[in-house]
Amino acid sequence: MIDPKLIAPSTTTGERSDNYEAMLPLLYAVKDWNLEKWDDAVALFRQFRQTKPVNSDAWIGEIKPFASARVEEYTTYQMAADRHSKAKSTDEKKAAIEMLGQIKGSFEKQASLLIAKGTEEIAKQAQLAKEGKIPEDTYCLVNRKSHKAIDVPYSSHTDGCKLTQYALTKSSNQKWKLTAIGGGAYQIVSVCSGKALNAPESHTGDGVVITQQSVSDAPSERWKIESTDGEYFRIIAASSGKALSVADAGKSNSPVIQTTYTGASEQQWKLQVP
Repeated sequence: MIDPKLIAPSTTTGERSDNYEAMLPLLYAVKDWNLEKWDDAVALFRQFRQTKPVNSDAWIGEIKPFASARVEEYTTYQMAADRHSKAKSTDEKKAAIEMLGQIKGSFEKQASLLIAKGTEEIAKQAQLAKEGKIPEDTYCLVNRKSHKAIDVPYSSHTDGCKLTQYALTKSSNQKWKLTAIGGGAYQIVSVCSGKALNAPESHTGDGVVITQQSVSDAPSERWKIESTDGEYFRIIAASSGKALSVADAGKSNSPVIQTTYTGASEQQWKLQVP
């Protein structure tokens, strides 16, 4: 115990668990915990909880709640840290930060560092959005009003296939790769079909249904993505100046269309990393 090195859980495999030797995993666990060797400490705390001291040594079992509290403290932090590491959207990052804010005790310092990192990432994303700089990545395009995503029906690979909105599933036919193509414009290409989001050039009026088309440098495949507020954007067709919208935001399979931008919620989209 005087040696400053950590004690591995395998160190305790030869001791009895029904007498005073049951204390050894606990003592080793406390040492590793104080050395901030959390994984080894928790494994030892769990070993201690499995001991069954009897007779004159039965009192040792009364210390098990202490071990359980350390295991629970560790598990709660790990869940919050895992949520933080997997968070992609701003909403997910905010939820992870809220969870980390509830961490107290031995892991409060680590939680504070992750909170600072997440807060910085959110601020950076917000600044990029203000500047109209959308990171090149794969996104689901989720409508603000309906919370449904732009979808390639039946995962079609056909040119001219009319796009619809559908409940968010994050399947490949709802994933779109954004690529900056200069002049502040983006090309938006389906991960499923390899076809580009297309506003038919010969039809520039309101209500025209958006399709997918083989990737080209045509103006009909150029889109401006501009911040509205928070996480939402208007997506404007370069060929028509019209905004991406949905014909009936309340229904699944409603066609995705272009309309004159008015600021309506069905004309605003969240770029959600799947």
